[in-house]
Amino acid sequence: MASSNATAATAAAATLADSAHLAGGESSASQEQLDRIVLGYLKRKGYRLAEDAFKREARLQTLGELSCELQPGADASIPNYVLYYSQTEQGEPGVYRRSFDGLRRWLDTSLDMYRPELRATLFPVFAHVYLEMLSKGLAEEAREFMQANRADLEDEHPAEMQKLGAITLPQHLQESEFAQMLLAEKYNLRMTGVALRLLVSFLLDQKHMLLLRVVSQRLNIQVAGDHADSTGADIGVVGQTGMQMDGLNQQPVQLAKSATNAAFREEVERALQQHDATLKDSWREVRRCTIRSYRRGLLTPLPIRTTFDVKQEVERIKDLAKQIALGPGALPSICCYTVHNTNDSLNCMAFSDDLSTMACGFSESYVKLWSLTGQPLRDLERARETTDAHCRKLIGHSGPVFGASFSPDGRFLVTASEDSTARLWSLDTYSNVVCYRGHNYPVWDVEFGPYGTYFATASHDRTARLWSCEHPYPLRVFAGHLSDVDCLRFHPNSRYLLTGSSDQTVRMWDVQHGQCVRIFKDHCAPVTALATSMDGRLAASAGADKIIRLWDLGSGNLIKRLHGHEACVYSLSFNAEGNILCSGGADNVVRVWDVVRENELRVPQRPSRLSGKGGPRSAVWSARSKAQSALTQQTILCSADLLGSFPTKSTPIYRVQFTRRNLAVVGGAFMPHA
Repeated sequence: MASSNATAATAAAATLADSAHLAGGESSASQEQLDRIVLGYLKRKGYRLAEDAFKREARLQTLGELSCELQPGADASIPNYVLYYSQTEQGEPGVYRRSFDGLRRWLDTSLDMYRPELRATLFPVFAHVYLEMLSKGLAEEAREFMQANRADLEDEHPAEMQKLGAITLPQHLQESEFAQMLLAEKYNLRMTGVALRLLVSFLLDQKHMLLLRVVSQRLNIQVAGDHADSTGADIGVVGQTGMQMDGLNQQPVQLAKSATNAAFREEVERALQQHDATLKDSWREVRRCTIRSYRRGLLTPLPIRTTFDVKQEVERIKDLAKQIALGPGALPSICCYTVHNTNDSLNCMAFSDDLSTMACGFSESYVKLWSLTGQPLRDLERARETTDAHCRKLIGHSGPVFGASFSPDGRFLVTASEDSTARLWSLDTYSNVVCYRGHNYPVWDVEFGPYGTYFATASHDRTARLWSCEHPYPLRVFAGHLSDVDCLRFHPNSRYLLTGSSDQTVRMWDVQHGQCVRIFKDHCAPVTALATSMDGRLAASAGADKIIRLWDLGSGNLIKRLHGHEACVYSLSFNAEGNILCSGGADNVVRVWDVVRENELRVPQRPSRLSGKGGPRSAVWSARSKAQSALTQQTILCSADLLGSFPTKSTPIYRVQFTRRNLAVVGGAFMPHA
């Protein structure tokens, strides 16, 4: 009876195969694919004998069976087969390039919804294949392999490809820290289960066993949910093992604000009594909140407070009394300042705390100031001269200006430039006061501290530096990033400095001791924007991967990710209460987020039209924007935390800033469509 069933099944299989051949006709399906369809049909029907017969006839065998045939007596497992097959392939140098070219072509034609996470495997696979070719003594083949694929990978991994390109000989593998780091640690990735199965199936079907071995031995793939959004998983390799990271992020930190000096507090209370006695209640409430979270005094030395500081504090209390409470039901008012006719040369923007002045840095090496109050910008040295000028140029740098920041009292402006210097400008005389030299490469960002005495710079030399306005040399050098330091922000209590880098990490540094006390790893692209909440407990970071991350500074843990931007994010800002986050970037949209709400994903939204032009450091980021624009056609998953989106006509948002009254001020350059 069994024999008759097998015969009938074989006949049915033959009929099915013939019909498949006829139906295929001019189809591109291979004979092997048709045979596998038939084999699947027999397996589903339970015709075991027919299945075995058909496999022998079609020469289709499982990996375990083929492994046993190749290595009699060995364990019939996929890893053994992969190891054996990859070892047999290694004798042919051309197999490296053919396998990788096949993988790249398959990734380019894969499904849009899985292509980004699948493409994330391209760089680590390339890196390990390249290093393996060098270790085998195939230096010439490795050089050709690098030249053939460098342009495709350099857009997304410029720093890593630059380091990898410097490794050209087998002896460089022992001398290069980057090569040793890649070989010592697995490259961490997140991927959905469906995408992982697609990748493994492709490598098995095409018999790319060299690549499959690299994936299994060199990549640590974290299987996530439906959207590859598993919190806590690290992305890439940043030179820190998991144990080192855990120990580093467990260091105690003091996040509370410092208590106000008693003498200064009494002076402020007397001034408030003279202006408006009702403001004393607001002042006392602020004091209670400060004392409740107070731990220790500020370690960083500060100058003695003056009468001018008392006036500034009184103005701050007045603004707090007029502060508007924000939340999911009360979104902020947003004021957008647009600069026209910049010819793609505007690199950065900054607003003074009192919203009286706006500064813009240009590629033509100058800084331009605008009055936002309607009052002319008058020079105190020429006070007798009448002028109606509402804008002024500050000339002194010898390269493009990439960063600008106002002092908290609004009397000074500090700027950073490609000429490797930072310059301090007096807004009383509109002249350059000091030139700070110390960096050896372009300075990308600069930020005044919350008390105005200190400022920090971020540079291409992979360091951030702390400066005092009174000294022309740096007080601290924060070294540890593996690539450019692109952005930085001070903690509200001035004890810590946060830096974002092209090595895809965010670090928090102790200002007093110059040591790194936190490393935040989750980004898969350069970090271009940072912000801290006013209570000092939360930080937000974003960058070229278009996803905003919220961090707990106390524990070093990732709180949640905010999806919705369609291009690189340039700027972030928390409101005064810390429950609302505002963001802006190259997608020409200002977005408002709920910080408190638990994270979840909404229904996908269609991407909006992008100008594809402009942005901070536009010349530097132009290569990366090409890679980003290729992904804008895919579906954008939007977080439920998104409270509102406010599109501009065609203005990338370079700066987002909340005022003390919770008004959101944003700015950018108008980019007409080509």
